Amino acid sequence: MKSLGVQLRNGEDGSLLANFIVRPSLLNQIKDIQRSDDELRKEIQKLTDGGVSEFRFGEDNVLMFRDRQVKAEHQRPAGTLQSLPVPEWKWEHVTMDFVLGLPRTQRGKDAIWVIVDRLTKSTHFLAVHSTYSIEKLAQLYINEIVRLHGVPVSIVSDRDPRFNSRFWPKFQEALGTKLKFSTAFHPQTDGGEPSGKGKKVVPDE
Repeated sequence: MKSLGVQLRNGEDGSLLANFIVRPSLLNQIKDIQRSDDELRKEIQKLTDGGVSEFRFGEDNVLMFRDRQVKAEHQRPAGTLQSLPVPEWKWEHVTMDFVLGLPRTQRGKDAIWVIVDRLTKSTHFLAVHSTYSIEKLAQLYINEIVRLHGVPVSIVSDRDPRFNSRFWPKFQEALGTKLKFSTAFHPQTDGGEPSGKGKKVVPDE
């Protein structure tokens, strides 16, 4: 896991916790992308001039929105924004996203599928190939999420091509799960950052 920039340690309750290391080169890439976006550049200038903004500069001078790093989004949001209900039970409402472009492990894994329970912020980090088919991901989802926690009521994700495929919505419909898609800067459909507690790491297979 060192090649992925992940540190593992044992929690006080005996659980396995993971810390991600953000390398300086990645931070520089994030800052460059932020400054290449017209809207974000305006917010950066506003903060530089001492103006009031919902954004702020975080550590290493990275632009943050409500304590989250900002990624430039170059597509129109689709659909109507809706506020997410407060979860009533663990693993009924989850969020998922992919961390891509990572160094390859010895087994060729170069991405992490992050799946977060919105209530407890308990998180699964699934090491995957970026070229996995949606059918392969569906099988992994059944084995690592549904088997342990049951079928979620809803899933919030970004508009990754994998989640926009014809198979994925039909697959979730068959399970009885409702899909919701998030858009940039809209916390209504934002599942939140994984917390430092209760994280589970699935070993590289």
